[in-house]
Amino acid sequence: MSLYPAAAPRVRGRYMKTFVEHIGLLPAADRDRIEKLVPEAMWKDVAETGNFAWLPLEHNLVITRAIAESLGPKRTHEFFVELMLSTYRTPLLKSLVDAVLRRRGNDLAMMLQWVSKGFEVIFKDVGRWRVVEREESSACLEVNGLPASVTSDRVWLDTVCSSLSSLFSLAGVTGLAQIRELDLERGKAVIRLRWESV
Repeated sequence: MSLYPAAAPRVRGRYMKTFVEHIGLLPAADRDRIEKLVPEAMWKDVAETGNFAWLPLEHNLVITRAIAESLGPKRTHEFFVELMLSTYRTPLLKSLVDAVLRRRGNDLAMMLQWVSKGFEVIFKDVGRWRVVEREESSACLEVNGLPASVTSDRVWLDTVCSSLSSLFSLAGVTGLAQIRELDLERGKAVIRLRWESV
């Protein structure tokens, strides 16, 4: 059962449960700060939702912003890289990630073609992804159709860049993912990823 109308932006329950579990690994002072910034009803919704049910995207946005406010840029980046690596091991994405690694090994440029599939498992009606440029050690991902709630500030998109940075760990490279272009009116963003072998 969904808590939100069908056409509204949503986030998968299992991802939000993993998200909250990951917050639980933080030091107590950080957890306390984050918990105070999020309405109690949102924590309850996440705790009670089914793994494959949908929650309002607002739950994800509010908790993401609470983390950014509480941890600062560097620790927020590290949090979302680790969160995504944990999410790869959940039933939500494990089969997809295993299949991609079996077929493509650690070819990062090829992995990026599967980002849209992973994104659609976690989010619903939160944009459409595609690779728009690909070179030997860089690529650009474009997302169109982002809701205004996502583009109202850069916090969520910056954490998406951090989540994408987790792919560097899977591929055994070092790299950086950054927003190259942001068109708020059209709900469009382009993220450039650059990497080099370790």
